[in-house]
Amino acid sequence: MSNEIQILVMTHGNLGRELIKTAAMFVPQTETIGFIGLYEEDSIVVYQEKLSKLLDHSKDLLILTDMLTATTTRIAIQTLKRGRVEIISGINLIMLITAHREKNMYNIDELCELVHNIAKQDIVNIRKHIYEVE
Repeated sequence: MSNEIQILVMTHGNLGRELIKTAAMFVPQTETIGFIGLYEEDSIVVYQEKLSKLLDHSKDLLILTDMLTATTTRIAIQTLKRGRVEIISGINLIMLITAHREKNMYNIDELCELVHNIAKQDIVNIRKHIYEVE
């Protein structure tokens, strides 16, 4: 079994907080998932400080952000220099559930790959999927 990996959700507004609440319907102990929301009144410096405070408590860290080209991801990228950090953008519910459920079963690299693959598999054009399968 691998070291426990901290999960951190970085999103605009309360999107991440609501995803964490919803994930609790499927997996236990979601209160261990970290969250940093970026709000209109926040400066970049304030958001960076929020992140820095959480980084002091983690060895391995998987950060899930909301948008690839957004401030949340650009600030998260700064953590890559510290080592055992992986970042995946485009957070959705299945990514969060998978990351939280499997975080003790894999190392950080394997968990990142698993979550990324699950997310890709779960994004489907249903109409095309149904008719291609038949």
